[in-house]
Amino acid sequence: MSDENRTIAWKPAVLWRRLAAKALDIALFLVLLSPAVDLGVRTTFDAGNIGPFALATLLYPLAEVLLVRTFQGTPGKRILRLRVVRADGSIPGWSDSLHRQWILLVLMTSQSLQVASLLPSLPREFDLQALAQAVQDSPSGWAIVTDVATALLFASGLLVLFRRDRRSFQDLMAGTIVVQPASAPLRV
Repeated sequence: MSDENRTIAWKPAVLWRRLAAKALDIALFLVLLSPAVDLGVRTTFDAGNIGPFALATLLYPLAEVLLVRTFQGTPGKRILRLRVVRADGSIPGWSDSLHRQWILLVLMTSQSLQVASLLPSLPREFDLQALAQAVQDSPSGWAIVTDVATALLFASGLLVLFRRDRRSFQDLMAGTIVVQPASAPLRV
């Protein structure tokens, strides 16, 4: 357990802090990683190779794995004084951090494989509307995996609403919990 975790009393993070942290993380992702994602998508269409697209779609979940393992949270969580810890209070390892992102990794991978199955039939120049329409019309089995992963991600978010400890499905699988400093009692 880190020194900080030993000296601060922690409690499960409140919902509004978790939501605000996620919003900050998404905004930061859009600002910092959008150029890389755009380059990956355009390179995929120019070269007809799914690799850059797949890497671009995996940037966000892999960045979260790295940040949770290294800093116990993403920038949004750290700004709002949230931490990701193991249920016993210790720092999450690589396996824990990866387990927290497994649904998103499956979702992004299945989307990449779905686009890969469509790539030969798509025009070489990037057209977001054509891609969106092709994905929607695709009979690919990867569309089913994408839909199931999306439903699991949504259900996991709902779980946070109903559990007293505010743990998502990913937290339960990884043995982690998102915490915030407990308020010090008022002294009279």
